[in-house]
Amino acid sequence: MTTAPDIDIATAGLFFPEDGERLQHWRLALQSAKIPYTVEWDEGTPVLVVPSEYTEAARSELASYDYNNIDWPPEPLEKPEEQPKAKPLATITSLEAALASLVVLTGIHIRSTLSGEAWKAGGLWNAEKIRAGEIWRIVTALTLHGDEAHLASNLFWITALLAVIGVDLGGGLAAFFMLLAGISSNLAMLLLGAEHSSLGASTMVFALVGLLCTLRTADAIRKRRLHGGNFVSLLPWLPLFTGVAVFAFYGTAPGSDVLAHLCGLVCGLLWGLAALPCKKAASRNWLQLAAGLLAIGVVAAAILKLP
Repeated sequence: MTTAPDIDIATAGLFFPEDGERLQHWRLALQSAKIPYTVEWDEGTPVLVVPSEYTEAARSELASYDYNNIDWPPEPLEKPEEQPKAKPLATITSLEAALASLVVLTGIHIRSTLSGEAWKAGGLWNAEKIRAGEIWRIVTALTLHGDEAHLASNLFWITALLAVIGVDLGGGLAAFFMLLAGISSNLAMLLLGAEHSSLGASTMVFALVGLLCTLRTADAIRKRRLHGGNFVSLLPWLPLFTGVAVFAFYGTAPGSDVLAHLCGLVCGLLWGLAALPCKKAASRNWLQLAAGLLAIGVVAAAILKLP
């Protein structure tokens, strides 16, 4: 250590570090510049004493040191937040709901084929007959199909979308909201004065598209708020835009029931808002079972009305 024990205090330069840590740093700075010094104590307060001929050099060296180390030591890095685990594409319960819908709709189609046109005619959507009291048609029309190609297309989309939505809502609730949105769609067509006849699960397909759009849009908005940023960004609304694009490409194809598809999409979007609070109950097995059985029960009760 370079010190100067015989410094004349009367003419020496005095430097007052704020604390012991600053004293140690200043001592190292003076040593590196080969400036002699000594440490005195004034009622417990450290004082750096530098010979008068080194006063300006010491002042310059210490000022330079403080300037270059103003942000040192750096603040300790915050522990990175644990990133939430990515959602699985499907869960056991969502796959079970998807497979159950496949079995139910396939079974109904086989029964319809074996029963002939009379059974199908008794269940398709017909505004006049519904107003006359055949309310079951609002449900049965969602389960009947014109041919195997029609059935296969709807089964593909229903099973795929149910498996995805079931990750958020659980399989039973996903199936329940799908049916609820489909029934609401048929009721909406009745209120809109539609007079044509129709059948097919495509109404529920677009209801599922609407449900998924609402759930994913709500997730995107929540994440946007949590992480800051400009809320008016288009990014959180991409799922909704995607749903509209799917309807534009597939829901308006020649020969399709555009009104039913549109009502399905809109009702799915609206029921998606009601489904958001249910995400917290997705892990309750008894609720999933009750919702799934209720959905199957409603369909069974309507099917039993057919000749």
